[in-house]
Amino acid sequence: MNNTSQCIGDVNIEGESTIKILVYSAIALVSLLGNSLLILVFFRSNSVKKATNVFIISMAASDLFFPVFLIPRLIIQTVTGLSQNVFLIHGAMGSFLCKISNFFTDMSIAVSTHSLVMITMERFLAIVFPFRIRQLSSKARLYAILMVWIIAMGIHSPYFYTYRLTSSGSCSHNWEPAFNHEITHTRFYTAQFVVVVILPFTLITVLYSVMVCCLFLNKDKLIIHRPSKDASKRRSEAKELRMLKIAATIVIAFALCWGPFNIIQFFHLFAPRKLENIDCKIKHMLSQVALMMATANCTVNPIVCLVYLRNYRLQESLASLRSQFSNISKGSQRETEL
Repeated sequence: MNNTSQCIGDVNIEGESTIKILVYSAIALVSLLGNSLLILVFFRSNSVKKATNVFIISMAASDLFFPVFLIPRLIIQTVTGLSQNVFLIHGAMGSFLCKISNFFTDMSIAVSTHSLVMITMERFLAIVFPFRIRQLSSKARLYAILMVWIIAMGIHSPYFYTYRLTSSGSCSHNWEPAFNHEITHTRFYTAQFVVVVILPFTLITVLYSVMVCCLFLNKDKLIIHRPSKDASKRRSEAKELRMLKIAATIVIAFALCWGPFNIIQFFHLFAPRKLENIDCKIKHMLSQVALMMATANCTVNPIVCLVYLRNYRLQESLASLRSQFSNISKGSQRETEL
């Protein structure tokens, strides 16, 4: 993730630092606790180890890279007034952190977009080809997740060559001496933008368009138009419709969070001159708001799961976890008394 603010000189906005620290701290806290809890519930409850939930948990795992590798840098940047690319740690450790922090942060975005494609494809099969979805085994889903992570790592593997820590402590990327920096940089990020953003959301848009057409052309598939005789069948279909809502909510939230940031990145890559006429203060504010919105996407999965609490059966899982922790604490108290 590259900082899109290119204004010359400092842009001072009253109260900006305090707002940024509060917002980024809240995002980090919600993301760490929410996504960790989702993963914990997934591994401790058999009721959520199926279908779309597996891909959502994969996204939750990748979202943890944001509060670990990106948000602390943004908070330090705000507190110290240093550039986001300046590292306080130097030497071999600083160089290592420079590479992996950028690698894992941007890899997380690729994992999320490609996981959204997998979620949409599974919902597509469930709506358009309901009999084929039953043939999709849990092993096939795990292979799909593994493929998503491998592709994401492969796309961003050049970061281990391009990102370097300079003598001044700045973490910058440079394709030289192996390649011409300007040409290779433009080509690489153009290809990356197409593979990570354009192609996934084009496919998602097409698949959801087909699903909507199928639902409206075949209204019998909608729950509200079905007879209420077969209760078990209605429950199954209601569950499928609920999973479709969850998938659609996550896709829409991702598009809204990352839309402004990707638009700004698009202009920086393909039409930088159009940004030159924008007032520096306005451009700075737009960049900061877009970055906050993009970073906030790492909190989407926990929030969506809380909205659809019954679907994930988190109440039972959380009650089980609370009782286990209670037993552990009681056991430790008894050992202390002894």
